[in-house]
Amino acid sequence: MQSLWLLLSSALTAATYASMKFLPAGFEFFIRMCFMFAAAAGAAALAGTACKTEHGGLHAVRSAAGIAALSLNIIVVQHLPLGTAQTLAYTGPVFVTLWTVGTALLLGRRPGW
Repeated sequence: MQSLWLLLSSALTAATYASMKFLPAGFEFFIRMCFMFAAAAGAAALAGTACKTEHGGLHAVRSAAGIAALSLNIIVVQHLPLGTAQTLAYTGPVFVTLWTVGTALLLGRRPGW
């Protein structure tokens, strides 16, 4: 079942990138944000989870970084061939891993391999 989710995710990501090529400039960001908000709100509602937090500042920083990353991703996808953009999108986990390991080492902790 896990590989099915991975295949579905890959197909939907490729479909999203392909559809962004046809949307008017500036419109694709709004569509993706609305979809992401609806998915997050739906998941929270299904799980019965409240959206209240004690770490609002950290969430704001994470949200700002995510919005910046998504915005750059959309801009790059519009100007690169689809195959190149998709290849670059799949390098994201490499950078997340490097960031996580680097942060753990800087804090003097052992990264959980």
